[in-house]
Amino acid sequence: MSAAYWPASPAVADDTDDMVARIAAKNALAVQKERDAAGSIDSKSAEQQTEEGKGLVGTFLLGSVVLSVPFYFKNLQRLFIKITSGGKDDGYDKVK
Repeated sequence: MSAAYWPASPAVADDTDDMVARIAAKNALAVQKERDAAGSIDSKSAEQQTEEGKGLVGTFLLGSVVLSVPFYFKNLQRLFIKITSGGKDDGYDKVK
């Protein structure tokens, strides 16, 4: 006989289900206590944290642009030459 002929066993709640539920409740209580303790220690408001985050993002953005300029500096030089000449000179003769 193959496994397809065996009848399915009914789902029965046993001790392992109760044990899992107890462990989950215990962990949820521990996490809630941690959150309460961390919330009382942290004195910064959400607005202050948001402003600090914006400053960090701006700093990293500026830093990435500054650090990548050497890779396309010659292109910027050619662009400057082209703009100042009114489009007559493409800058490839002057910047190599």
